[in-house]
Amino acid sequence: MSGKLSAQLARENPDPHEAANGLPIVFVLFFGTIAVVALTYLLTHRGTETPYEGDQRSAQRIVTTSASGEGTYQKICAACHQGNGLGVPGAFPPLAGSPWLLDDRQTPIRIVLLGITGSITVDGKTFNGMMPAFKDQLSDVEIAGVLTHARSSFGNQAPVITEQDVATVRASLAGRTESWAGGAALEEARKTKVLP
Repeated sequence: MSGKLSAQLARENPDPHEAANGLPIVFVLFFGTIAVVALTYLLTHRGTETPYEGDQRSAQRIVTTSASGEGTYQKICAACHQGNGLGVPGAFPPLAGSPWLLDDRQTPIRIVLLGITGSITVDGKTFNGMMPAFKDQLSDVEIAGVLTHARSSFGNQAPVITEQDVATVRASLAGRTESWAGGAALEEARKTKVLP
């Protein structure tokens, strides 16, 4: 029986499309090109960091990055003083060219630590509002970073404020909880120098 079956199969000719028709050439070329491009991309764009290595930055670099001040400014200060440092006329004073920010290092630290209520004059215009205290929300590093950012942005060119500067002013205000009562209180506080 098996001999007859073999003879029958031997007589049958395969259909023309079954014998030589594999994958269409266009299909092979298309996916082959994609594979070559993907492999080339992976080999040339490996970069220097791989995900399994973890965060290889030094602690100093992480602190410097997080304390740059620009991010803190955008998150906390820009809503009132605006991203360009020009403030809101009649509501929030500008930081661009502000003597309260630029004339010395301890005054802006005092303002950020304890906040200010009452009238303050900037560029001949009086603002009568309220700035909250950030002594409990921001670290010395963050305050130094945000103030240094503001003092070197918006056309300002004042020296940096260090973490140690903030710590010194914070220590000098130990026990004080009330905000500064406007520009007059800040002028009075300027008479007491705590930073060289």
